[in-house]
Amino acid sequence: VEASRRARPGVEGPALYRTARALRLYFRDRVEIVLGSVTEQAHGFEVVACPVLRNLEHFSVGFGAQSAVRQAAGKALEDAIDTIEKPVDELSVTLVPGGPLAHRVALTVTEPPAHLLQNFGVQVEGPEQHAQLFQALLAYLRTIHDNLARVVREAGLRRLAMPTLCTGGVR
Repeated sequence: VEASRRARPGVEGPALYRTARALRLYFRDRVEIVLGSVTEQAHGFEVVACPVLRNLEHFSVGFGAQSAVRQAAGKALEDAIDTIEKPVDELSVTLVPGGPLAHRVALTVTEPPAHLLQNFGVQVEGPEQHAQLFQALLAYLRTIHDNLARVVREAGLRRLAMPTLCTGGVR
């Protein structure tokens, strides 16, 4: 429903339902959600997203999506990462060779920006402040995904395999 309201602001009732149904039908053939590691599902995709920190440090050695993608892409990916000036920009996406995994890997910075991190661990007072923090978090998640899709499209690529971003931990 939220996506329908964003697609057609101000629409309510049956028109909102028709919008939601149209979006569902549109994306049914274009988006597929599957269980399992992104590296197991990457066959046939042009790009595989890899969540990273701004310094591109391999922070989750042995587990998580970053580790799985970096191991599967191998030396080609690590060599490309070595040539990138660090730290990369907040919420940036950098396309690099994907080695045996895919044509490209999209290094997707999922590290929360400093202004957002400052709000975590702070006592939230009242529903208005809670709503503001929640909206900031949603905007952060939307920006990550929008940036990823934009960079992939601008590179002329269309098939993206993506793990769930921002569902793991950051040390």
